Amino acid sequence: MKQKNLIAAVFAAALVLQAHAAAAEFSDFPTDWSAAALTRAVNDGLLSGANGKINPSGKLTRAEMAAIMNRAFGATEQAKLDGYQDVSPQAWYHTELAKAVQMGTFQGGDGKLLPDREITREQAFTVLARAFALQDGKSTALNGFTDGDQVSDWAKGAVAALVEGGYVGGAQGKLNPQSGITRAEFAQVMCNLVGMYIDAPQTVTQAAQGNLVVRASGATLQGMTVSGDLVLADGIGTGDATLEKMTVDGRLIVRGGGADSIHLIDTKIKGGVVLKNPNTATRLEIKDSALDQVEATSDLIVDGDIAEIRLTSPAKVTIRSGKVGMITVDEQAKGSQIAVENGAQVESIAVNGAQVEISGKGTVKTVQADANDVTVTTPNTEVTAASGTSGVKAGGQMVKAGQKAKISADGTDAAVSDIKLEEGETPKSDKPGSGTVHRSMKRDSSASGSSSDTASGTSTPSKPSENPSGKPEVDLKLAVNLIDLKYAQYVVITFAENTKVTEYTVEIDGQAIAERDLRYVDHSGRIVKWEPMNGWKLNDAHTVTVTRKADGSRQTVPVELLEKKK
Repeated sequence: MKQKNLIAAVFAAALVLQAHAAAAEFSDFPTDWSAAALTRAVNDGLLSGANGKINPSGKLTRAEMAAIMNRAFGATEQAKLDGYQDVSPQAWYHTELAKAVQMGTFQGGDGKLLPDREITREQAFTVLARAFALQDGKSTALNGFTDGDQVSDWAKGAVAALVEGGYVGGAQGKLNPQSGITRAEFAQVMCNLVGMYIDAPQTVTQAAQGNLVVRASGATLQGMTVSGDLVLADGIGTGDATLEKMTVDGRLIVRGGGADSIHLIDTKIKGGVVLKNPNTATRLEIKDSALDQVEATSDLIVDGDIAEIRLTSPAKVTIRSGKVGMITVDEQAKGSQIAVENGAQVESIAVNGAQVEISGKGTVKTVQADANDVTVTTPNTEVTAASGTSGVKAGGQMVKAGQKAKISADGTDAAVSDIKLEEGETPKSDKPGSGTVHRSMKRDSSASGSSSDTASGTSTPSKPSENPSGKPEVDLKLAVNLIDLKYAQYVVITFAENTKVTEYTVEIDGQAIAERDLRYVDHSGRIVKWEPMNGWKLNDAHTVTVTRKADGSRQTVPVELLEKKK
């Protein structure tokens, strides 16, 4: 305790010294509410001032904000600005805007970036949401402000996300979305967003509260907990970063790194991984742990175990080693390429985007094609073409809608057959309401039963088990999978076609699962964010119970392990 108090005292003293240094450097440095945030902005390299002044009340232009964001993330790569007519190559901001466009933080419109125009608060918040990969918030978050209805429709999701995250609070009950943002105000928002920056190839074992941004290659984060998001920023370039024996309570946002990779060793990422590298493919090397979910908008190389990879934009994904539970290709990820190398395994791939190619000598058990022109050549893969699809190929053979194929061992041929359906059933398609429920269960070394094994398997539709509750039994034709990645287990519940999964509750081994802890995946790739519960244990009798909310009717099925791995 004394040591912690000493560290806190030293840190506080350092802040005081930094504040005095910043105040001495600028003749107009304020002493009001903005002093601390401006001090941090100067020390973190975001603001530099001019002519001995920091100009705290000056309104930011779009070019100035672009420059600040580039510094915050250590951006160096530049896009070509040939498509923009209002950015002179001789202007001071040409390089900064080229970096911002490459980052994806600035997009402009009608061939213009409007560099000299004041940036409005809602525009600034939108830029921040893009940079930090924030999911759109609920527009109801704006109801607490008297001018919440003045936020433009296109900005509501981003502004709401910042409000929900506690990064923006407004003033006197107002957001002032159409007003400009001062340098002091923006410094405060950045102070709220980032608790700490890492700028050198060093080993870090303690972090400030909040989000942490790494903007230099070669850093090692070891044995600590990040209370917010961890951002591996653009400044890492094609270099590397190592996370060892640590926990990230929020998300891991990967904007940098290349073939040298991001190393995750015995590390837990509670909020999932968001891959958003605008410059190059990023390699994730995962050891002594497993990742729950990776959402990728850019090229990815995988060495290790991941429960689910979701492609939300066109990308090339290479699974070099390890095991992946599911890969979901969204409709927007049209043209993606997935390569599974020899020795790597993928349990299933759900394709909702057209013109997707799946290749390699590795193992892909099943592919569900819910889009046109899907090509699969991985050996021994079972490929199903949903109703309404065309151009689906398996091992070089055409698979018509409503058919399935089993690819040969060399990947060059396939046996095609019609899907056998029970009366009244139709082949799986992209109809709303059908879906799969995923549930993650973290491994606990004290858990009994198969939780001490490394098992993996799939159950066929199961007969209902005994129902001691007396509730009416229903036949939902459930299929239940248990995917075991050694460091994490995942129960996958597939409902019958046209079942509205949101009208049911789920229990696993007799324990109710909160709706927020479930992930619903329909054949359009829609995923509702969930968080796994800590300390979950599987007992010896693995069962899944699904109950209809309206009348309490239910079905309980056992989870059968058909395959065990050493």
